[in-house]
Amino acid sequence: MRILNNKNILLSAFFTISCSFLSQGQTINDSDTETTKNDFPFYQKTVIEPSQATVTIHEDEKIKRLLKLKNKMSIKGAFNDRYKIQLDYGSIKEANEILKQYNEAYEEWKGTIVYQTPNYKIWVGNFRNQLEADRALMKIKEKFPDAFILKPKVK
Repeated sequence: MRILNNKNILLSAFFTISCSFLSQGQTINDSDTETTKNDFPFYQKTVIEPSQATVTIHEDEKIKRLLKLKNKMSIKGAFNDRYKIQLDYGSIKEANEILKQYNEAYEEWKGTIVYQTPNYKIWVGNFRNQLEADRALMKIKEKFPDAFILKPKVK
């Protein structure tokens, strides 16, 4: 026969007492499925009804104008945190010639000349993500095989 130690005796006593508390007054009918106070004497249920509240937001007209301006600027590509394609670099004369060739071949993406010491660089497009830039690069590489994607640093 196995001898029970004090810990096991306390656990079994707690289990027996808690089961007897749960079984007192616990009657569940098919029509009434809510629990009563007698079901769990050590548990107290408090129901708090939500209150009705209203929130009024006063927005300055300047905020609306600023948001519209930001949307226009992002559509036009005024933000420099986008991807570009660099066709080539060199002197101003070479850059103008390459930009002219590009504009004759492609009208989809705008090309610009950017000066970064000591070269003039021809940048094309203003792509929001790498995927858009990759798709454009595939088409542009047909006539400009040295083209590559870059993401200029925002100053």
